[in-house]
Amino acid sequence: MRRLTRLDKASSHGPWTRQALELIDRNPAVVSTVLAAEMGLERPVFKLDIRKLKESGLTESLEVGYRLSPRGKRLLAHLRTLEADEQL
Repeated sequence: MRRLTRLDKASSHGPWTRQALELIDRNPAVVSTVLAAEMGLERPVFKLDIRKLKESGLTESLEVGYRLSPRGKRLLAHLRTLEADEQL
């Protein structure tokens, strides 16, 4: 989670890691052009960001699009649990 925080803080377009993980989780194997538009980013910027998640072992590239790796799924589930606990 610290790496995600660092990635978010270093970004010129604001926090993006959680949104990207959620988006890929909901839309596996969707072309990057569509995902980038959903996030309001240009495709090259989006792909660079996703490459950073891949280097962290959180996503996997498919022939078309991406999916969460098992590690990415566990992390996203953990983030969702933390968020749910905060709402109690």
